[in-house]
Amino acid sequence: MKCKDVKKIFDPYTLIPSYGENEIFFKKEKELILSVYYDSNDDNLDKFYELKFNNVYFFIYSSLPGVSAMNLTYETYNDLTSLVEFKNSEFCLAWEKQTNYQFKLRHFRIFFISTNNYLEVICRDLEINI
Repeated sequence: MKCKDVKKIFDPYTLIPSYGENEIFFKKEKELILSVYYDSNDDNLDKFYELKFNNVYFFIYSSLPGVSAMNLTYETYNDLTSLVEFKNSEFCLAWEKQTNYQFKLRHFRIFFISTNNYLEVICRDLEINI
């Protein structure tokens, strides 16, 4: 399945230091909430931002490098540290078909360089809390 037409949604490196995040915490209830902690130059306290994925149909959080868990082909893009959305995703369309096209779904992906992980999500909506 092809995933293309990449659109940058959020660049966390506008907030966090160049060496990356310190810790990442997940909470999965009604939605998937990802809290990403990073060092602050302001006050020696950790700060964080949250990515809240609403109405999640699929997600994978995996190691890098790692074994491919899905048969997806991605359009080449250079901004691996940003949260991106694939505006034209056959994977997302397959999930929409599974729901009889009741909902418009979105396909997101982000890499976490300092922890060597990535997150991929199919959901209905996203909130970013800084």
